[in-house]
Amino acid sequence: MSSDRLIDELWGENPPKTGGAALQVRISALRRRLQEKDQRQSPSELLVTRAPGYLLHVESDELDAARFEHLIAAGRSANAGR
Repeated sequence: MSSDRLIDELWGENPPKTGGAALQVRISALRRRLQEKDQRQSPSELLVTRAPGYLLHVESDELDAARFEHLIAAGRSANAGR
């Protein structure tokens, strides 16, 4: 996601004057939180700085939407077997 979009999502119409620096502070804090939750990778591998913004690496089963789709398929399969 681009830095501009992240700044817009975080602060909307009233971003701080140093929006880029403020965003970097938030990203740093997020990386610390990710490290607390996931010891498999370094936080800089999970949340990568890539122009024009950032990229979050996750496994498909870590995404709520993917898990939801999997559960729907499993439920339909179970219901079809009735």
